[in-house]
Amino acid sequence: MKIKKLAITVFSIIFVAFTLISFFAYGNSLSKNYDAPFFIGLIIALLGYVMALVSVIKLDLDSKEKTFLRISVIRTAYGVSIVSVLFAVIYMFILPMFMKTPVWLGGVLAVLIIAFGVSSFVKSNTAIEYVEQVETKVKEKTFFIKSLTVDADALASKASTPEIKAVAKKVYEVIRYSDPMSNDKLAGVDLKIEKLFDEYQNAVNANDYELVKQTASALTEAVEERNKKCKLLK
Repeated sequence: MKIKKLAITVFSIIFVAFTLISFFAYGNSLSKNYDAPFFIGLIIALLGYVMALVSVIKLDLDSKEKTFLRISVIRTAYGVSIVSVLFAVIYMFILPMFMKTPVWLGGVLAVLIIAFGVSSFVKSNTAIEYVEQVETKVKEKTFFIKSLTVDADALASKASTPEIKAVAKKVYEVIRYSDPMSNDKLAGVDLKIEKLFDEYQNAVNANDYELVKQTASALTEAVEERNKKCKLLK
C-alpha cells in the first residue's frame, strides 16, 4: 500500500507542478493568452495522469509476491505520466516557436499516449498473468512432496524413543531433499509413496520399532525410485 500511495503522490505532484508552471509560464514566455493549444496541452498531460492513476489504483498489492510482480505496471505508469507531460510541453511551448500549432496535432498526441499506455499496460499485465499461472502450476506440482515433508517432520518430532526418532529423522531428510516436482506419469509411484507413508506413520504412532524400520525402508526406496523417474522426465 505504501508503494501505491507513493506512486499516486508522485503522479499528482508531476501533474499539479506541470499545470501551475504552465499557467505561469505560458502567457509570459510566449506572449500569448490562454488559447486552444494551451488547454489541449493540459488535456494531454491530464490524460496521461489519469491513465497512470487508474492503473495504480486498480493494482492488487496485498502481498510481497504480488507487489514484486506488479512493479512493472508501476514503472509503466510512471512512463505514461512522464511521456504525457513531455508531449504537452512539446505541444504547448516548443512547437509554437517554429510554427502555428495545429489543433489536430493535439488529438494525434493524445491518441499516441493512449496507444502507448494501453499497449504498455496490456504487455505488463499479460506478463504478470503468465508468471502467476506458472507459479500456481508449480505450487500444485510441488504440493505432494512439500506436504509429505511437513508430515515427516511432525512424526520425527513426536517419536517416543531415540531409536524411532533416529529412523524418523532419516526418513524426513530423504523426503525433504527429494525432487518436489510432480508429473502425471508419477501418479502411480506417488500413490505408492502415500500408502507406504500411512503404514510408516501408523508404525511410528504404535511405537513399533521393528515395523518402523521395515516401513521406513520401503518408503525410502519408493522415494528414491520417484527421484530417479523425475530425472528421466527432465
